[in-house]
Amino acid sequence: MLPDVIKILFHSYFSSQNKLIKVKPKSLSKHISIRNNRIDVRTLIDSFLFTYHLPPQASSFKQNMVIVDIGANIGLTCCHFSELYPNSQILGFELDKENSEVAIKNSNQYSNIRVKNQGVWDKEITLCYSLDDENDAYRIIPLDTKNSDLKAVKLLSMNKALLEFDTIDFLKMDIEGAEVVIFESKDIEWLDKVNSINIEFHLEHPQELDRFELLFKNKGYTIQEKNPHWCSIIGHRN
Repeated sequence: MLPDVIKILFHSYFSSQNKLIKVKPKSLSKHISIRNNRIDVRTLIDSFLFTYHLPPQASSFKQNMVIVDIGANIGLTCCHFSELYPNSQILGFELDKENSEVAIKNSNQYSNIRVKNQGVWDKEITLCYSLDDENDAYRIIPLDTKNSDLKAVKLLSMNKALLEFDTIDFLKMDIEGAEVVIFESKDIEWLDKVNSINIEFHLEHPQELDRFELLFKNKGYTIQEKNPHWCSIIGHRN
């Protein structure tokens, strides 16, 4: 993976900003596209070098499971899930239109992936999100039409986003801080139909995870002790 990253960075140095670059990570059977920008290169590294998005190691998945990827970005994690679990049904949610267009381009190579250009929240609401990549790009913030760097977006509730499924075998969520609002909500009954989780929390300190770990344990999850990302919670139901 590291030689691929070096090649991409070299290629991107001579390419125009946001030009699509094709690359084939070793863990994929197909080429995927990323844009020549810092966020996409970082997403590629996170997905195929650090593999932050993978399900719990102790989980035993059936062949035709349901995977939901909330915060699909440009579709790299959806594509990796399809390679690992080719008989599964994979649904990705991505709030940014430009990201979702690249995600659809990448995931259209796999027959078992759908990507929706929609974001999620604890309820249906219109808010803004930031494109600033100095911190966490695509983080949702209060509506402010005076700031030209923000984009307004209509968000789905978790209940509505997952309505089509009776059971979700694996839920991956990486939504730049919105997960805190979702799991602090009083309405998390939808979690009862989710068997395994990988939730990346965007917090300042690791000890802030304690209250969320307790929430998942109270819902019947066993939490994986060693995680690739310091601020994630990975778990499965016994």
